[in-house]
Amino acid sequence: TRTLLLGTDRDDTLGAALGVPTGPEPTPVAPGLTAWRPDTAQGFRDALAALQDRAASALDLLGASRLDPDELTPLP
Repeated sequence: TRTLLLGTDRDDTLGAALGVPTGPEPTPVAPGLTAWRPDTAQGFRDALAALQDRAASALDLLGASRLDPDELTPLP
């Protein structure tokens, strides 16, 4: 059985427990076992930037300025 372990904390406690560093890309740990600690903050910024791109004409019509993805923080 293939298993994917997800870690959601900013510190790499999952990696510490498994003995291998984890990060934004899935990391093979053992046969059939992969660990992944996705960068939720980057995902949030990317999703919001994509939403702004799709809604560009509506934002322009309303005179709303676009948000800079680098200035955004994810929700807690």
